[in-house]
Amino acid sequence: MPRNRDPLWEYVEQEDGKVTCKFCGKKFNGGITRIRHHLAKSESEGISKCPNVSTEVHGMAREGVQQLGKGKGKKERISDDRMAPTNSSSCSLTQLDSRLTQRIKKLKTDLSVINFIDSNKLASDLLEDPKFKEMCAAIADAGQGYEPPSFEMDKTNFLGDLETEVEGYVQSIKQSWEKFGCTLLLETHHTDDVKHLYLFAACPKGVVYRGSLVLEIDGMEDEDVKVLDFVSSAIDEMGPQNIIQILNNIDYHSIFEKVEQRYPNIFLSRFTCDYFNEGLLLLEDLYEPFFIEVHAIRQFVKQHFDVLHQKNGCELIYKLCENVERRLAFVIREERELLSMVASTEWRELIQCDEQGVKIQKIIEDNRFWNSSRKLFRVIECMAKIWRMSEDNNSTSGYLYVTFIKLEEAIKQSFEEDSEKNSSILDFIHEKLAPNSMQVAAAYLNPQLFYDGLVEMNAKVQNSLNDIIERMKPSEANMEDLVVQLDLYNRKHEKIFSPLAKISLRASHPRIWWEMWGHNAKILQKLAIKLLSQPCVNSPYESKWIDFFDDEHDPENEIPFDVRLNMRLMNTYSQMEQQVDKSPIDFEKIEKHRVCDFISYLYVRF
Repeated sequence: MPRNRDPLWEYVEQEDGKVTCKFCGKKFNGGITRIRHHLAKSESEGISKCPNVSTEVHGMAREGVQQLGKGKGKKERISDDRMAPTNSSSCSLTQLDSRLTQRIKKLKTDLSVINFIDSNKLASDLLEDPKFKEMCAAIADAGQGYEPPSFEMDKTNFLGDLETEVEGYVQSIKQSWEKFGCTLLLETHHTDDVKHLYLFAACPKGVVYRGSLVLEIDGMEDEDVKVLDFVSSAIDEMGPQNIIQILNNIDYHSIFEKVEQRYPNIFLSRFTCDYFNEGLLLLEDLYEPFFIEVHAIRQFVKQHFDVLHQKNGCELIYKLCENVERRLAFVIREERELLSMVASTEWRELIQCDEQGVKIQKIIEDNRFWNSSRKLFRVIECMAKIWRMSEDNNSTSGYLYVTFIKLEEAIKQSFEEDSEKNSSILDFIHEKLAPNSMQVAAAYLNPQLFYDGLVEMNAKVQNSLNDIIERMKPSEANMEDLVVQLDLYNRKHEKIFSPLAKISLRASHPRIWWEMWGHNAKILQKLAIKLLSQPCVNSPYESKWIDFFDDEHDPENEIPFDVRLNMRLMNTYSQMEQQVDKSPIDFEKIEKHRVCDFISYLYVRF
C-alpha cells in the first residue's frame, strides 16, 4: 500500500530537485524531513527557521518533528544494542532519564508562564502573541543565568539606547531614498469619534513612520484642507525629489490628485485593492444568474452532506461543504467531479422525490453553466494575479502593466460575444485599475519583460517615457546621453544585454539587475532603479503596522509612539529583508492556492 503524502508538501513548491517555502520563499534541497524542521523552526544544523509560517502549520510541523524524533530514538537504541549489547540497559536508562528531566523542566517552565499570566490577569491569548514568543526565544538564547532587567534600572539610559538604535534605522532608510526613491502610504484608523491618519514611507530597504494627523469626526468641514497640508508638509520635509509616488487611498483620492498637481514629479498610483470590491460587485451584477446557481448547488450539497458522504465518501462533497474558503473555486474548476456526482446511483436515489435536487442536476448538466464558469474563471484568474502581486513584499511596479494587459485580453476573449459585458468591464478596469505612466515605464524598463517581448516600444510606452522624463526632469546635460542609452536598451545592445546580463535576467529582480548590469547606461540605470523600486499597493506593509495603532496614546508606555512604531517596523522588516527583491516575479507560475484564496475573497463578497 503506498504511503500517504505528508500534508506539509502543500506548503512548498518543488522544482528542479529543490523545494521553495510558500511562506518565506526560502529555497533548499531535501525532502519532507527538512521541510518539517524549517516550518517547525526547530534547531537543526543547516536548516533555517521559517519567519512567516502560520501558527497552524507550525504546530503540524512541530508534531511531525517530535514524531520523527521518537523514531530516531528507536533506531539509535537498536544501533546501541547491536554495537554494545553489554551496556544496552545502562544506555537506555540514561536516555530515559535525560528525556524525563527535559520533560519535567518543560512542565515547570510552562506552569511558571501560565501562573505569571494568571496572577497578573493577562489575556490567555498572550501565548499566541508573536512578540511574546520572540521574548521567550530571546530568554532561551540568553541561556542559564539570565537575569531580567530590574525595576530600578536606569530608564533614561535604556530609552536613550533604544532611541539611538531606532534613529539609526530611520537615517539609513532616509539615506537610501537618494538611490531608490520612496513611496508614500497613508493609512487611516478609526476610534469612536476620532479618525487617525498615519503616513509612512516605503522603499526596498525598509518602511518608516513619518507622522500622523488626528481628525475629529464631528466637524470635518475642513478635512480636505488639513489632509492636504499634512501630506504636503511631510513631502517638503522629506524632499519632493526623494518621493516617486504616493499610493492611492480611496478616501482621499481627490486630495492626492491635488498633491500630484502641486508636486509634478510625484506620481499618483490609482490602483488600490479597494477597487477590487467594486470590480467584484460588477461581476456579480453581470453574472447574477450564474452566482445564484452556484449558491443553490452549494446549499443543496451542504444540506445533504451526511447522506452523500456516508454513501460514496465523495472527496468533492467534502471540499464543497468543509472548506469554506474554497467552495467557489471547486464549483468552478471541478466540472468533471460534479458531473460524476450527479451521475452516481447514490445521487439518483437521493433526488427521486426532491424537486430541488432535480433542478440542481439540470444546472450541473447544463453546458451553459460551465461556459459561464470558464469565462468567469479566466477573468478572475487574471485578477488574482494582480491581487497576488499587490500583497507581495517585492517591489512590483515593474509588473503591474503586463498583468493589466493580460486581464484586458482575458476580458475581451471571455466576453467577445457579449459587447455590453465587454464594454462594462473594460470601462471599469480602465478607470480604476489602469497603471499610470510611471508603472508603464517601469514595465518597459523591466529587462526580463522587455527582452522576452512581453513589453515593446509602442505609443503607450513612448508617451509614458516622455511623461516621466518631463516630470522627473533630468538635467539638460544628461538628456542627450539618456536618449543614446534608451536607444541601446531598445535595440537590446550587448553593451547593456551582455551574455552574463542575459543569464541574470532569470535570476535577479529587475531592480538588482540594473544595479549589477546597467553601468554602461548610468543615467538610464539611475532612472530604472528608482522606478523599479516601488510597490504597487499598501498591503505588503499595512498588515505589519495595523496592530500598532491602538496603543498610540497608551499612558503607561513611556516609549514615544514614533519610536515604538519605527522600532516595530525595523524588527519586522529585518525578518523579511532576506526575501525582498531577491528574484524576478513569475506570475505565469502563480501558486494555485493563492488563486483559490482570491476566489474565497470573491465568494465572501457574494
